[in-house]
Amino acid sequence: MIRVGIVGFGGAGRAHFSRLSSLKGVVVTSVFDPEIDTEKQSEFPEVHFAADYSSFLDNLDAVSICSPDHLHADYAVTSIGRGVATLVEKPMVTTASQIEAIGAALEQNRVTFGVHHQMRFVESFVAARKLVQSGELGEILAIHADYVHDMRKRATKFHNWRVNPNCPQNIVLGGLSHTLDLIRWIMDEPVDCVSSFSSQKGWDDYPDAVTTQVTLRFRSGTIANTFKTIASAGPQRNTLAIYGTQGQIHNNWFRDKSGELHELVGRRNLGFVGKLRDRFIERSLRRDTSARDYPWSSYEHEQGCFSLLGEFTDAVRGSRQFSIGFDEGKATIELCLRCIDAQQLA
Repeated sequence: MIRVGIVGFGGAGRAHFSRLSSLKGVVVTSVFDPEIDTEKQSEFPEVHFAADYSSFLDNLDAVSICSPDHLHADYAVTSIGRGVATLVEKPMVTTASQIEAIGAALEQNRVTFGVHHQMRFVESFVAARKLVQSGELGEILAIHADYVHDMRKRATKFHNWRVNPNCPQNIVLGGLSHTLDLIRWIMDEPVDCVSSFSSQKGWDDYPDAVTTQVTLRFRSGTIANTFKTIASAGPQRNTLAIYGTQGQIHNNWFRDKSGELHELVGRRNLGFVGKLRDRFIERSLRRDTSARDYPWSSYEHEQGCFSLLGEFTDAVRGSRQFSIGFDEGKATIELCLRCIDAQQLA
């Protein structure tokens, strides 16, 4: 049985608690969150809250760090030093010096370490990457990904650290790191140039950027564009489009060089109404109408998270390697920091 502890019991921490608790052969033994007082703890009788971080790490096989972003490194360095396998929510860290601190800790203690970039585990994104890497799309001309959230209420639902002027959540590190990591993973080549713009329009009280756009030029000449906003009313939106000389991908749809349309991943549990809707959409897609590029979102968040946590706990058992280790986390943070520097220059 893998004994796991959770650091931080806000939105991410509670989600990790629920998902990890449902995995076979895994038990969440305790939670550490210094911001949750005794009265608040009583609302969660099923959770054991540790009094301090040192005792919390006793008798743990692994820890999942879901604290505020700027605290990830301190918690991770300590858990690594205690020989505890460590999973860190994105972003891995928020500064270059914190990258060095975690790297130094891992040099001293070779524990299983990973970063929670769940988009790499979403089935349609895995299929898209395979098409890119196999060459079936030909030369990749451009990639677009977006990540749209309305965080105006959610930002303070569990705690106010995101809107604290002393340590606000930077949306490149705290949000756009998702799509930057996804694009970097799909392309698997160096980024030569970065440009970026940001704006505070739409949420005057937020102490940092509200919307940001990034353009990348990869070594091969591929142009990638991604944007993030946290103040657009409506549901969360995550889309992916890839344009190659031999085909295109729009979310879950792949159009090959002959114009034939293919579904990347079959969708499950649609129900009768859902299946009827899907048939109508697919028929429309196959006709030469404006519906042919219907942006069917294929981002399955829960599936990606469960697949990632399954691989991480398997790695803790020693049955396989975790695929998003320190070097991958470092590369994504370094790209995020380049984007932030580009914004400041702009």
